[in-house]
Amino acid sequence: MDLDPATRYEIEQKLSVIGALLKRDNRPTATDAELWEHCRRLSRGELGEPTGPELLRALRVAFDHGYQPALVDLTATAYRLRTVGFYAETVARDHRQTLVAGRWPHDGGPDDPWPVEVGPGWITGTCVLAHTDLLTVGRTDTVTSTPVAPGTTPWQLADAVIALIETEPDRWRGDTRPTRVTDVPFAASQASPGGGALSLIHDGVHWTDTFQRHLADLVDDRLTDPDPVRGQAATVFSGMAGDEFVTQADGLLIHRHAGLLVFSDGHTTDCEFILSIHFPGDGA
Repeated sequence: MDLDPATRYEIEQKLSVIGALLKRDNRPTATDAELWEHCRRLSRGELGEPTGPELLRALRVAFDHGYQPALVDLTATAYRLRTVGFYAETVARDHRQTLVAGRWPHDGGPDDPWPVEVGPGWITGTCVLAHTDLLTVGRTDTVTSTPVAPGTTPWQLADAVIALIETEPDRWRGDTRPTRVTDVPFAASQASPGGGALSLIHDGVHWTDTFQRHLADLVDDRLTDPDPVRGQAATVFSGMAGDEFVTQADGLLIHRHAGLLVFSDGHTTDCEFILSIHFPGDGA
């Protein structure tokens, strides 16, 4: 179907804007049916049912000019990973940029590699972009990587990275230090595990946000020394105060991130449900 040149130009310009907005909002690319529906609405009734594949292809070019299906924003992917509780950053590798990600920070060396790498990318302004013709995502402990399909959004790429991270426990500083997790009677959470321990116990009276602030200060104070390890042995009791049993986690606590306490084997405890936490003292 032929369109008035002025109408067609207006539709193409608006399609480009629609494509850019969908990409910005991490929405998938438009199907042919969705693209034609956009065109019908923008044509003010001049377009009817889909006819003419040549016109549809031309309109797809205009849409893709804004959507840029062959490009993925790795900076946005790293931001998404961080907002859902993972660590991610972009690093320089052989004059290219690589997205690296894991459950907690790594130094990237042979003894402490990041679990997942995505690349290659390059810096454009304030962003790191990657072309899907070249982009792959894979674990650093294997020789295989998976290509990234055109039209992949930053959030979809983040989901693929998370799926790979979760295929096996993330190794912290080249090792996995297990966490012992058991259910215990609620009363046990009210007692320190040994003499000389540094403890914080929710008394059920003061405001929860006050306890959370004290908890954050205590954990952060204990995890400030980066050498030789950032972890601290800890016992954490979590659950609902009215429950008969709560969860006791004993292990090496390595950081507090995105509302969670994270142990060295990847076990996490939601800070909102912590009833008490205990760090062994120097003499314990």
